[in-house]
Amino acid sequence: MSRAIQNAGSGVDRQQTLSQLSRQIRGMERSTVHKQQRLHDAPTAISTGINALDQTLPDGGILPGSVWECLAVGDGSGAGTISLAVAAHVMRRHASQGELVIVDRHREVYPPALASWRIALERTVVVQPGDSREALWALEQAMRCRGVAVTIGWIDQMANHAYRRLQLAAQRGGGVGLLIRSARFRRSTCWADARLLVSGRSRTMSHESRVQFPSKDCRLETTQDAPGFRRLTLDLISYGHGSLARPSIEVELDDHTGTVREVPRLAGAARAG
Repeated sequence: MSRAIQNAGSGVDRQQTLSQLSRQIRGMERSTVHKQQRLHDAPTAISTGINALDQTLPDGGILPGSVWECLAVGDGSGAGTISLAVAAHVMRRHASQGELVIVDRHREVYPPALASWRIALERTVVVQPGDSREALWALEQAMRCRGVAVTIGWIDQMANHAYRRLQLAAQRGGGVGLLIRSARFRRSTCWADARLLVSGRSRTMSHESRVQFPSKDCRLETTQDAPGFRRLTLDLISYGHGSLARPSIEVELDDHTGTVREVPRLAGAARAG
């Protein structure tokens, strides 16, 4: 079963929560030191699991020690689920190299749904911070840990120096950081190594963070030709702190299994017409 760290609210409980997370991080680091090969030692880029996206990226995938920002365009954009699909692929490709940390500030993660995505729950830590300050602290600690392969978290407004600390933490830890943010922060200062704009459709979204991760009450609109899948559009808008002009990528995502498949460009254009 996945390990969950919760904030109980009081000052004493909060300190116990932070101490518990620190102990788990130290344990991850100790267990990773003895491995012959670790994720952050990989000399080349890591595939996202989405071939069309890999082909768009200058490095052909995600570089170890980097931070990605997935910008959610509107309600139920799929930014969280596409991030988790990428994380699941990375974890499967590196089956014995590090853990997955999910900073779940909105408390939407549903472990059985993660298991259906073939994510090993014994290698998954779910952190439930009480506020954005604690969420930032948890993200930084997880990214800095050399025993963590992938860190995912939803984050809103943050100061420039805090973002810079996250980037430096990822470089030191050598894993992959995936930050999910609203597209309204698109013009904000960004230290991410790549920014991916994600848009999609959903029926039952009440606010921007709704169903950003697979959950037990996720009821999503599906495409006519692919029951069980929903259509998402991915736009890589920056890479290596420079702007990019790349064609949009259309994919279909199954929220129940984490399967992502590319929609052929011509087929997508024909249906749009």
